[in-house]
Amino acid sequence: MMTSSKQAILITAYKNYEQLEVLINQFDSGFEIFIHIDKKSALSDKQRNHLIGLNNVALVAQKYTVNWGGFNHVKCILYLCQMAIKNPETSHFHLISGADFPIKSTKDFRMFFQDNKTAFIDCFAIPFSGWSKENGGLDRLEYYSPYDSLNSRKIWQKKLLKKVIHWQKKYNIKRSWPAQMPKLYAGSTWWSLERDCVAHIINFVAANWYFSKRFENTFCAEEFFFQTILMNSEFKKRIQSNNLRFIDWNYKNGSNPSILDETDFKNIISSEAFFARKVASPFSDTLVSKLIKRTSGITKV
Repeated sequence: MMTSSKQAILITAYKNYEQLEVLINQFDSGFEIFIHIDKKSALSDKQRNHLIGLNNVALVAQKYTVNWGGFNHVKCILYLCQMAIKNPETSHFHLISGADFPIKSTKDFRMFFQDNKTAFIDCFAIPFSGWSKENGGLDRLEYYSPYDSLNSRKIWQKKLLKKVIHWQKKYNIKRSWPAQMPKLYAGSTWWSLERDCVAHIINFVAANWYFSKRFENTFCAEEFFFQTILMNSEFKKRIQSNNLRFIDWNYKNGSNPSILDETDFKNIISSEAFFARKVASPFSDTLVSKLIKRTSGITKV
């Protein structure tokens, strides 16, 4: 029997507000939506007021400047978690970006996650052979990567970032490790977690200041931060290394991971995933329309 519990959709975004609105409209009153938009993004008062006025949107914030690869993305995610967990009725939390789109209906979400005690988060131990070009991922942690200060989307700043890393390797300058640092794990940024997992993350960060401090200036720290906390906790036994996201890691439509299009539709709907990423106009327009039509009969309940 269904309960009145809610699910939270945590969204980090920086552009494509029309697409963001379409994404938001896929969720009914059983969901609360919390959005953080990059502080450096141009968001007018009119756009903000429009987003906050949409059904089920509980928060639209621009608290942090989020450069790709920077630690501020972790701060942004933690902030969304802190805001969303205030509602005692919220049982599950789904972290996505504005470039994601739901594959299943809201009825499917409720049926699958109802009383589900699994933590769906991509997870593997570090060093990881798949990150061989980065010394198994250790390069990200051993060298200062000031992505919060330098925006790699700007050519000259990207070149400077590369030089900063090069100089550290050349002169064998490595960062120290706190003695209490737990065993390291990593994986994809995006996850679906139960309430007590999210509560544990928030409480752990509050009680262990060294942990967040050490991950500052770590390249893509969000791909280590949450996995390391959960895999060194009692929740380890709940983790299924599957984040329920359909992602194609090949280069397509000008992006890696690929921007999905209608040719991916059959693979997407035959997967067990609950979200597809990445979607972007105009490449994904037909795909998004097909996904909406597929779930439209039971999306609103």
